[in-house]
Amino acid sequence: MYVNVPLLVQTLRGQAASPESPRAFVMGSVQWGAQPMRSTGSKWYTPYDVFKEDTYPNYVSGTAYAMTSLASRLLFEASLRLPTFWLEDIYVTGLCSRKAGVSVLNNDLFTYNTPLASGCTFRNQISGHRYSLEDIAFIHKALYDPDTVCERASD
Repeated sequence: MYVNVPLLVQTLRGQAASPESPRAFVMGSVQWGAQPMRSTGSKWYTPYDVFKEDTYPNYVSGTAYAMTSLASRLLFEASLRLPTFWLEDIYVTGLCSRKAGVSVLNNDLFTYNTPLASGCTFRNQISGHRYSLEDIAFIHKALYDPDTVCERASD
């Protein structure tokens, strides 16, 4: 997992400065309309008696997300009134957010995928998933190296 912390902070400050921004939000890669896996062979198997709805509430992928301090308090309070659910991202950012009225905001700079391990990629990417320690060190060094040259994307 690599997180571009300066870009994360810049993004959160920009969101917080927007007059339309909700005070309590969770931001990340939103999963819309995801359905519980009912097949017993699935890694994410969820029996009907554990979750009866046909779709999960919109939630943020657990690979990387950020939230306001107000959201964290509201989510904690909601968790005290909800039965636990074994998939943390769905539980915290979906079920608890729905219960607490916390907004779930999509931001494409967060991803659960594995973008190219380069400083150039992470100039415009907050997070990436499934990197080796060597990749993480390479990304970080290249991201902060003033001699790193990035090609401009052609239209």
